[in-house]
Parts: sequence; structure tokens; C-alpha cells
Amino acid sequence: MNWSWENFFLVLLMGLTGWLMYRHIRSSPQAFSKENLSKSFFTLGILALGLIALIWVLVIFLKT
Repeated sequence: MNWSWENFFLVLLMGLTGWLMYRHIRSSPQAFSKENLSKSFFTLGILALGLIALIWVLVIFLKT
């Protein structure tokens, strides 16, 4: 595999991101409780439905 500086910095950035995520999870384990995840998935579901509706309206406008 051809390693370049871009690949090196990408791997370094991935490692730093993983370490920061690990530190965050270790410092606040309640952030990933069943209740909080349920609230987050509900909110993301509502946002996804809104985005789908917006794209549908834009497609309708483009067809006319």
C-alpha cells in the first residue's frame, strides 16, 4: 500500500477522534442510557421524516 502524508494524517485524526470519544463515554456513561437513546432516536426520526417531506415538496415543485 502506498502511504502518503494524507493517509498518515487521516489515521492520526481517526485515532484522536476515537480517543476523544472513549474519554467522553468514560466520563459520562449516563449519556448512553436506554432513556436518553430512546429520546434521541425519536428526535432523529422526526427530523428524518421532516427532511423526507421537504425533499418530496421540492421534487413536486421541480416537476411543475
